[in-house]
Amino acid sequence: MPLKSVKKIIRPLLAFALILANIGCDQYTKFLAKREIRGRGVISVIGDFFVFSYAENDGAFMSAFSGFDSSLKMALLVVLPLVLIGAMSVYLLVNKTLSRGKLTALCFIAGGGAGNLIDRLLYGNRVTDFMNIGIGGLRSGIFNFADLSIMIGSLILLISAFEEERLKKKRSSAVN
Repeated sequence: MPLKSVKKIIRPLLAFALILANIGCDQYTKFLAKREIRGRGVISVIGDFFVFSYAENDGAFMSAFSGFDSSLKMALLVVLPLVLIGAMSVYLLVNKTLSRGKLTALCFIAGGGAGNLIDRLLYGNRVTDFMNIGIGGLRSGIFNFADLSIMIGSLILLISAFEEERLKKKRSSAVN
């Protein structure tokens, strides 16, 4: 089999594996949180900086939309993410020119989104959250591995975009 044909097969398989790894880590850590953290209050991991505290969130990040009507929440937190994750997955499979950085970033974002979507579909539109970081009164909201995947993916995407722009400017100035 020619090398080009192998690359056509391996790239989508690696992307799919990375998405599944993010989903798997998210679902397993939520399983552990339900088993080990639920009902135990705040558990110190790294002093007061990093703690575990079990919560079930029926909203989005930082409980956004939690007070909304259930049909509106279903549209915003289940249907819209399902469409976006589906579109992103198709884009990942079809676009052969994505840089490794952007591909990795989008896999993290899709995997994280899918992890939270699975919770919403299986547990009555509720997502398990259990991690919290901060110093004193300055704290993050309670989040989970899926949220972390989305944030890491977003950061990688931002860094990749800046790096690609820097390289484009470098090439442009070399030509002139």
